[in-house]
Amino acid sequence: MAELVAGSWSGSRVRGSLLVALGALWLMGPRVSQAAKRTPDETGSEFFKPRHYETLVAAGGAHAYESDIFNLSPDEGSHPGIFLDFRLRQLLNDSWAFGFHIFGTTEKTVQYLLFPPGVTSGVQARFDLTVIHTGLDARYRFSSGPIQPYLEAGLSYVGGGADNDTYGHLGMQGFSIGPGAGVVVPAGTHLLLGAELQYAYGRARWKDNPSVNSSSRAYDPSLLAVAGTLGWHWGH
Repeated sequence: MAELVAGSWSGSRVRGSLLVALGALWLMGPRVSQAAKRTPDETGSEFFKPRHYETLVAAGGAHAYESDIFNLSPDEGSHPGIFLDFRLRQLLNDSWAFGFHIFGTTEKTVQYLLFPPGVTSGVQARFDLTVIHTGLDARYRFSSGPIQPYLEAGLSYVGGGADNDTYGHLGMQGFSIGPGAGVVVPAGTHLLLGAELQYAYGRARWKDNPSVNSSSRAYDPSLLAVAGTLGWHWGH
């Protein structure tokens, strides 16, 4: 039986994850800046040579490929309400960058009648559904001019789950891989504006059987998303 917890964390978990990542970036910024000003002779290591970084935050819409959320008959597919994306990268040269990402979707499902294992009566409820992809990616930028198109590819761990006050929390875990494409337009020395297209192919499973009449615990976290981006570039 899914672990019972109070409250719903679907939308708050996505926003919370982004705030944690931004907080880590804020704490790391002064140290990176100080290290970048040092010379190899002062530090005794090439690790502290000047470096460039960028962070991107994106918001938009997504199409999810999951067609039967809880594997019931009949069932409903996933229809994300919003797509959010956060990326932090180190620029290795004018073309290549490597970094960390966390992106995902959140939505409110239709009303379900589920029969959790070990519960004699059914639970009728709507769920807050959150799917989060966290991992590493590489990006290739074709130009460093006023318009900068790029391609990227990444590998992610998939987590998240479905939440309802009565039912509790039903977690999932899996993986995803996929390419992306986009364009960045520098708006000054540091500010970056742009748009991105993200595709992720993945496989996941519910940690517990959603209902005694569920045919399986499989979940498809694959998605196709389009979003606008806002970024910041810094370094020496």
